[in-house]
Amino acid sequence: NCNDAEIPSSERDLNASTFGEENSINAVFKYSSYGKWSVQGSVVSVKYSGSKSSIQCTAEGRSDWFQANIDALIAKQGKDVSQYKKILYVLPPGICKWTGNFDIGKPRIYTTDGARPKVAAHELVHTFGMQHGATAAPLSENQYGDHGDVLGGGPDAPLAQMNAARAVKFGFVPASAIQDASTKGSYSLEAIESSPEKAKMKQVLRIFRTGSEKDPEYYYVSLRRPIGMD
Repeated sequence: NCNDAEIPSSERDLNASTFGEENSINAVFKYSSYGKWSVQGSVVSVKYSGSKSSIQCTAEGRSDWFQANIDALIAKQGKDVSQYKKILYVLPPGICKWTGNFDIGKPRIYTTDGARPKVAAHELVHTFGMQHGATAAPLSENQYGDHGDVLGGGPDAPLAQMNAARAVKFGFVPASAIQDASTKGSYSLEAIESSPEKAKMKQVLRIFRTGSEKDPEYYYVSLRRPIGMD
């Protein structure tokens, strides 16, 4: 927090929305990875003595600014941020033009909307080199068109786990659960939310996109059911 801004969120609420078992950043990774990944850490509240207008919102130099001005305050409370793989800064509402952002190649993630874990979860997944959950043009929402993915739907969409393509790229879906469709026919799939170890059928259908021979691309087809956070 800072002197002339609204308090972002309570430590209790941030603990729940970040590390809780349901409707949290942790839940996205827990359900998407079939329990193999989790998000763990701690919440530290600090008060920056400067005004909200002095907080660095633009990307250039932002990571260095937070390291010099905010990390130092965190260190005074006995926490060394260098010991963490990712650092999430929850800022006062409305102080930046964006609600979520991240620094490319850095461990730092930012949100001005601590009440909605979707925003921070979205930015966290970006730090692993992942792009938006897009749908092909000419759909009007193409950049965020996949509402069934943590990187789709925009900040106002419900919190969702990862779609099939992203779960495969993360390595959460094993090769044994993927079916390459090379011929016409009928294919049966089990819900992607089910544990691959217990699934009786394939869970992802992968279809090669014609014309992408030089740089192979695929369509990923999966069955989504109301299981876990879906």
